Amino acid sequence: MVFTNTAQASIIHSSCVQFRQAKELVVSSRSILRYAVLMIFFDFSLFLIAGCASNQSDSANQSNQDSQSKVDSADTKSGPEQAVAIAGSAFQPADVTIKSGTAVTWTNQDDVQHQVHDDSGAFLSDPIGKGDTVKVTYSAPGTFTYHCHRHSNMKGKFTVE
Repeated sequence: MVFTNTAQASIIHSSCVQFRQAKELVVSSRSILRYAVLMIFFDFSLFLIAGCASNQSDSANQSNQDSQSKVDSADTKSGPEQAVAIAGSAFQPADVTIKSGTAVTWTNQDDVQHQVHDDSGAFLSDPIGKGDTVKVTYSAPGTFTYHCHRHSNMKGKFTVE
């Protein structure tokens, strides 16, 4: 294309520049729109995850509260007690019948740490080293099974009358 004067060339050039700028603006607007949509999606996803986690923790808390009505892990209760030794990677005795309100005290006699874990999820003791104890009071009738959280082959059972 041959221009007859510089005015025509200048007008065409400025039109091309304006077109490029408009095109860049459209591309930029599309990028911003994509970014905004992604951020809204991300925020909504976090909202859903937080809501689900809250519902799970609420149901877990309710489950633990239900279990706690049967098992109290308070050391302050006085009353009858039942001793259980942890020796030779076993609970001794492993099967015990007790009266309601009896506090069970596990004493670790092994060189390795153990954790007493109620199978219903009512309690999980902190790790107990050699010579350490953990105490739980059974306040409702029923049969309660437990195991060592670190050594799943170690199992025990209480029958509460």
